[in-house]
Amino acid sequence: MSYNPTVASIITAKLKNAKDIRGTFYLPDCNQKDVEDTVNYLHAKYPAVINETELSYDGLADVTYDLSFSKLSADHQ
Repeated sequence: MSYNPTVASIITAKLKNAKDIRGTFYLPDCNQKDVEDTVNYLHAKYPAVINETELSYDGLADVTYDLSFSKLSADHQ
């Protein structure tokens, strides 16, 4: 399990359609280790936008974002 381009595409699509500049969402239908690894890869690439994650006690990896300094934030103003 590692960076997954399909998971990255899902995350990117959700961020482009995000209604809030900051927030958290989950991808419960995806392999959570793939979600964790993909989110952490995206965090390394975009540290101001994506927060680092880990699996929580419920087994889910969160996707926490802040679009306030992102090109994507122009859609929210």
